[in-house]
Amino acid sequence: IQPILHQTACEMKAIHAQTMEQIDRTIQRANEQIARELNEAQRRILEQMEVERREFMQKRFRTAPEAVGR
Repeated sequence: IQPILHQTACEMKAIHAQTMEQIDRTIQRANEQIARELNEAQRRILEQMEVERREFMQKRFRTAPEAVGR
């Protein structure tokens, strides 16, 4: 059964990567829309929140920096 488990793990890893990219694009799009509604001080806070989110994601999922927040 080892080949079946290996294949399943590979497929799940690919699905996870695709899903994380999709979520990242959605958050990025939302942040861009939100930023247009904020004043400068609020935009700086939003930007810092995004930096913190990316750092968390990099640590949590051990992704390369370029893979988060493209």
